[in-house]
Amino acid sequence: MVDLAIDKNTRLRSVRMNDVSGLFALVDSNRSHLRQWLNWVDGTTSEESIRQFLKSARDQDAEGRGPVCCIVHRKAIVGICGCKPIDMLNRSVELGYWLAASVTGGGIMTRCVRALIDYLFREFDVNRIELRAATGNSRSRAVAERLPFTHEADLREAEWINDRFVDQAVYSILRHEWKSESAP
Repeated sequence: MVDLAIDKNTRLRSVRMNDVSGLFALVDSNRSHLRQWLNWVDGTTSEESIRQFLKSARDQDAEGRGPVCCIVHRKAIVGICGCKPIDMLNRSVELGYWLAASVTGGGIMTRCVRALIDYLFREFDVNRIELRAATGNSRSRAVAERLPFTHEADLREAEWINDRFVDQAVYSILRHEWKSESAP
């Protein structure tokens, strides 16, 4: 289970089943903000959708295939930062994240992704971490570019978001390229 202090106001902690109502309310109140770049938002129409997501995330964590975490800022959940199931054979993982509109632009996501990367390299011995974002999603791409990931490619029409295909930018960082914040 993950519980990491990011700064004096922010924690990254594993999702819990009692997060259902809070997460659904957060998605619902940020629907127009999130749906621009996330294809699952329109299908998240009830707490049951969130419950299924949390169950899947908890199972993934329990199986040792990587955490999915709530971003808790000033004691309120403001987003998610986690990983898709780790590819254990290739020691590779893809990260995903989203943040409420009210807290974007302050570096919260960059700090959370940095902490999760440290955690994954340390606890799961992965070699490659990947981020994917729609090419037009400048905020999400900026996280990868600040950390600094390598931009590997743009995949043409790789994802269907609501009513259109979007190109995806693929970024990665390798274990030997990463400089941990906690390193001397």
